[in-house]
Amino acid sequence: VVNVSAEQTMYYLANPENGKKVVEQEGRFWCEGDAKYVETATNRYVLNLRVMDSSGDGYVTLFNEQAEMVMGVSADELASAKLNDEDAFNALLKAARWSNWTLGVATKSREYQGEKRLRHTGVTARQLDFVRDSQRLLDLIARY
Repeated sequence: VVNVSAEQTMYYLANPENGKKVVEQEGRFWCEGDAKYVETATNRYVLNLRVMDSSGDGYVTLFNEQAEMVMGVSADELASAKLNDEDAFNALLKAARWSNWTLGVATKSREYQGEKRLRHTGVTARQLDFVRDSQRLLDLIARY
């Protein structure tokens, strides 16, 4: 992970039962996906990261489960830090920078305003384990 920009929208309010987006209305939360009100909402990640490997760099979107692993805190904790303690918020972002991860990425082609673009989404994330990954490479070499 090369960078996590503080300028982006990193999370959204969601129904804790199913993760669908909610909008606050009159002290309650309206879930359009379910067409009903819910009493509580939690924050869920939708995090854009700049990542790099030996082939270059690019942007990957991580959703809640993978983003929590990379950030090391829940979206609720990050939102609380952003509102209450700017230094703690910046420290959380800084801690995620230049961390080593193995990401499984799915890429889809989308058309936006007549222009085709690739969208990269992280589907798996695990911390880089040099011993395990080296052993896997040695096993692959031994097969030949």
